[in-house]
Amino acid sequence: MSSDGTTFVDWPQVMEGKNVVLHVNVWNVNTAAKGPRVIKPGKLLAERAAFLDKDSHLAIGGGLTRDEVRVYDLKTLALVGKFNVGEASKVRHVLNVKSAPDSAQLATLGTDHIVRLWSTPFGDKQKEKEKEKDK
Repeated sequence: MSSDGTTFVDWPQVMEGKNVVLHVNVWNVNTAAKGPRVIKPGKLLAERAAFLDKDSHLAIGGGLTRDEVRVYDLKTLALVGKFNVGEASKVRHVLNVKSAPDSAQLATLGTDHIVRLWSTPFGDKQKEKEKEKDK
């Protein structure tokens, strides 16, 4: 659930023909009767999610043969970034993701049991650094 309590996501497995595919439902509690907006990430087993950038982006942690994080813009539902976490593995465990309160960093804990801290383009400090580079 988003920090303001107006948006939440779930990811049921949906049958499309003979295939089971992932749909990420983005629900707005103010318009829930209309149904969710849907992100279709393709081949991905979603396990954890974290809201970023004042709830305007969503990081989804998961994977199939390796841990992966995908970041979506919640206004457009477009994929805006993705990265792999650790090495490929025959056996995967849950990939946990957690954002810092200002969204400047994202922490992951994956199959290899290593906690990693990733910088993001979000958060007030990161945006200030980008402005300084542009000058």
